[in-house]
Order: sequence, then C-alpha cells, then structure tokens
Amino acid sequence: MMILKCDNTWKAKLLTYVGDEYVNCLYLYMDLIKYGLNKAFISVWVDLNSVGEIKCIVFRYYTGIHIFSKNDKFDMDGVIKIIRKIHPQMINSTRKIIQVLEPYLDNEYKVDYGCVKSIVHGKFDVFSEVKSARIKDIPAMAVMLCSDEGIGGSYSIKDMETQLMARMRDNYTRSYVIYSGEKIVAQASTSAEIDTLAVISDVIVDIEYRGRGLAKKLLSVLCNDLIPPKEVFLVCYNPIADRFYEKFGFKTRVEWGKLYLKRNNDALSKEMSLIHISEPTRQ
Repeated sequence: MMILKCDNTWKAKLLTYVGDEYVNCLYLYMDLIKYGLNKAFISVWVDLNSVGEIKCIVFRYYTGIHIFSKNDKFDMDGVIKIIRKIHPQMINSTRKIIQVLEPYLDNEYKVDYGCVKSIVHGKFDVFSEVKSARIKDIPAMAVMLCSDEGIGGSYSIKDMETQLMARMRDNYTRSYVIYSGEKIVAQASTSAEIDTLAVISDVIVDIEYRGRGLAKKLLSVLCNDLIPPKEVFLVCYNPIADRFYEKFGFKTRVEWGKLYLKRNNDALSKEMSLIHISEPTRQ
C-alpha cells in the first residue's frame, strides 16, 4: 500500500472510485464536483494498493476531513499520520471507519454517532416569516451555530464565518432565517448543493423559541426550493431530532460518525462574548 497526495488530474479517478456510493461520502463527492482539487482549502490523499488501485480517499476541506473506503481495508497507519499532521477539527466517515479510528485518537477527540437521512418527495408549505439569509446575517448566524456543541462546537466562530461566507459567495449553499424583532431566532441552510443532490445542515432554533414549529417551517421552505430535482440529505446525531426528521419524511440511508476535537469551554465562552460585543449591528 502507498499513500499519495493528489493533484487535479486525479479528479475523474476519484469520482469514478466513489461511483454510486456517494451517499457514504456526500461532502467529499459534492466538493470534488464543485471545486476539484485546485482550491487552497482542499487537499486529497489516496491509499493505493500494489497495482495502483484506490483503496481509500482522505479529503480535507478547510479544517475538517472526510474519509471514504469501499471495503474499509486500507493503510490505517498512513491515514493516522495524515490526521496527526493536519490535526483537523473534525473527522467524518461511516460509523464502521470512525469506530476503527477512535481508539487511536480518543485522547484528543470526542466521538459522536448518528446517521445520514434523505428525502425525495413530499408536500412542503411556504411561510412568510422565513427569510433568505444575507451576507450581513453571517456573523450572528455563526455565533448561534457555535453556541450549540452538537452543531458548531468543533469550530471557532471565525472558522464558521469563513466557511459560511465562502459557500454563500460561491452559490454552493442557501440559508434561511427567522427573526424575532432584530434577533435571528432560527436558521437552516444547505451546506452543499449540486444539480441532483443537496445536504441540509445547521438547523437550529434559539432555546427560548423552541416548541413553536420554527424548525419545521425552515425545513419545509428549504425542501420546497430543492425538491424536485434534488434528492435532499442531512446528517443527524440526536435521537430526538431523528424522530422529528422521520416524521417530516426523511429516511435513514447510512450509519455515520464523527470525531471532533475536545475544546476548552471557557475559551469558547470568552470568544463568544467578544464576538457578541464586536459583531456589527443590522443595517
């Protein structure tokens, strides 16, 4: 086996290797289609067998990595070396692969398990209080997301803002928000979109506004926009949220997992306080 770093000439080979198993590596697959390997925020390594066939892909996007292997038999030591060199904030893969990685990384990373779900049809209502997010909404959206450990706990607020801004400017995502007065109290976004697929993420409601159906309204507007022609996916780690998504119409496709860096909660609280003070007011 051999670990090799890829350039953009590998794009077609990588997509061919993924093939129709894209549900096991949605972000990797969609980011490859959207960006290729020519962006500074993307790096890709492959594990090759003795005859040059791909056994595993390690895909870096900003401060996170995604790992995909069709048979889960790859150079684990080589992949661990890449992880230790990059020191990513988050590692995503199927449950089976994350379970293998966890013992090597449990001193630095926490683990969480969930599932990938999808929906392809349904009746979706539109609600006037759900508004398209604007660039100037991003600082407040980032603070809200980072306040929830399950959604943004592995990111710094600066990193969250950077990624939200880049995806919005690249027309790679769409975001919706609900306001109460001058405050964003709920939000939901797609985190990746191509012609036939979309991934919904960052569905969050302010704790004081939960139980009012705001998440359902956001999801309904998003799905009304996306379906058809896209099949819509999301990743869920929370059993209560899982029941909500099932009731909405999402069905489980893949068991999933993530490893995310252990963080200093006091440092995060201090960072959030500073951002709250310095963030721009709405114009």
